Amino acid sequence: VALEEIRPTVSAATYEAFRRTAIGHEPPEAVAADLGMSRAAVYLGKVRMLAKLREAVARLGDGEEEGG
Repeated sequence: VALEEIRPTVSAATYEAFRRTAIGHEPPEAVAADLGMSRAAVYLGKVRMLAKLREAVARLGDGEEEGG
């Protein structure tokens, strides 16, 4: 649910880089080459996505506690 919430807030390439590196455990160098991005852009996108994901999970957790 949290991932679905943040997906529209990032570019398709950033999401794909995150999915392939963080979830699929692919090497950032290979993902960067496939997507036409620099390795630094792949790392930065992953870090930003993780931060957004943590925030979304925290918001969802707060909402569940208040509603429960």
